[in-house]
Amino acid sequence: LGPNDYLKTIRLNKAAELLLQDDVRIGDIYIQVGFNSSSYFAKCFKGQFKVTPKEYKENKGILNDNEEDST
Repeated sequence: LGPNDYLKTIRLNKAAELLLQDDVRIGDIYIQVGFNSSSYFAKCFKGQFKVTPKEYKENKGILNDNEEDST
């Protein structure tokens, strides 16, 4: 894990914490944690947490592990 990936992980974890607060908007969070683009933030967030920031906020951080391969 390189330094850039480490920092991105820390930022995304902080974003996940902020998403659980009712009074914080997703549109403000990506800037607070150091991302310049909402689309890049959403892509990175989904890469780490397997859900979009909106889905994470709506489900109060409960990640759904019911998605299984149908093989």
